[in-house]
Amino acid sequence: MYSRLAASKYVLSCTFLKADSSTSPGSLTPVQFDETVRDLVNFLVYMGEPAATSRKQIGIFVLLFLLAMWPLAYLLKREFWKDVH
Repeated sequence: MYSRLAASKYVLSCTFLKADSSTSPGSLTPVQFDETVRDLVNFLVYMGEPAATSRKQIGIFVLLFLLAMWPLAYLLKREFWKDVH
C-alpha cells in the first residue's frame, strides 16, 4: 500500500530522470533501467488515483462489518418469521 512516505520516495527516486550531463542515452544498466521504469510506473499509478489506498482500506472495513452483521441479521430474520412459517 502506498503512503505519503512512499509517494515521496517515488518522487525522490525519479529525480535522476532529468536530462543533465551525467546521463546520456543508454547509460543505465539493465538493472538500473528496470528499477527506474518500476519506480516511474508505481509513481504514475499512485498519481493516477491517490485515494486508492483509503478506498481499499475502507472496503476491507465494510466487508468485515458485513461479515459480522450477517449472523445477527439472519437470527433476527428467523425470529421475525418463525410465526409465519
